[in-house]
Amino acid sequence: MPKYFPFLRGRRTELTAVRELAEDIARSKSIIPIIEPVNSTESTTKSLTTLVGASMPFLFICNPIHGDYYNDRVGLRRDLITPNLRNYDNWTPALYLDTETRINELRGFLKVYGDQRPALIYYGVPRQQSVLDLISSNNFSWHVFIGTNAPRQYMNAVDQSKLVRVRDEFVKAYRNADYPSMDFFTDMNTLAGNPNKIHFGDFSIVGDHFSPTGGAAHAVALHHMHYDESSSALYVSHFISDHTQSSAQRPGKTLEALSKLVRSLRTLKPNDTSSCEQYRQLHNQQQARSLEMMKRMAIKHHLEIMLDGGLSNLCQT
Repeated sequence: MPKYFPFLRGRRTELTAVRELAEDIARSKSIIPIIEPVNSTESTTKSLTTLVGASMPFLFICNPIHGDYYNDRVGLRRDLITPNLRNYDNWTPALYLDTETRINELRGFLKVYGDQRPALIYYGVPRQQSVLDLISSNNFSWHVFIGTNAPRQYMNAVDQSKLVRVRDEFVKAYRNADYPSMDFFTDMNTLAGNPNKIHFGDFSIVGDHFSPTGGAAHAVALHHMHYDESSSALYVSHFISDHTQSSAQRPGKTLEALSKLVRSLRTLKPNDTSSCEQYRQLHNQQQARSLEMMKRMAIKHHLEIMLDGGLSNLCQT
């Protein structure tokens, strides 16, 4: 059965969503999050402790290209890997690759993690032949290809049981006010969209875009994943606040967008996740929460969909 690989940057929003579902993800054996650690906050350590306690599998990128640990693999090992993962067997070290990856970088990674059947994350296929030779001579657990930056010939040569395709399926608008009411997200969870039943992933409702802080948006946009009932493909609906002309009154704008989301839940399936219930409670109590929390709920809802039948169409013969 294909596995689902949600790609998450290790900010509090994403990690908390995974942390709250860690035991469910561990039991499912069909979801393996990919985590790029981007900071060393207490929340990051707390999340890793919870994931380890739940015996949840995950890929952990050891050479982040975003955040506090960019170009600081020594600090990453010191701060997060050694104290939290040293005695844990159910995590997979992963290395970012691109066209410029050099042989010394891959050798150094394998020297530390080679006996753990690590994974490779491709933002491009290395041009240096010695790197390709070293890849082919080692047993990697997963070959994860991001977007379309790898030749089909190279991907076809990878053992298909270890091949993962991760795409940014979220169509990001220039301004929150510009989002349409609905966008197609993916049909990789269906036989029609994924007839070869390959492992796949995405960046949820965040997209493959990293920003350490959010901006002062004039409009509030809440993003909500749901099925198309006829095809079982996933779509994302966007709920925009009525007021869009200034960055003021964010709590009121959040409630405006939340009201639209809750009114639509009746027709957007599934609508029985824990996040949906929390949306209803906040709406009934007219409580405006931070945009960070609303994003966490949206990511958690997406993960709950994938846990509860999101891959069932691919189990068909």
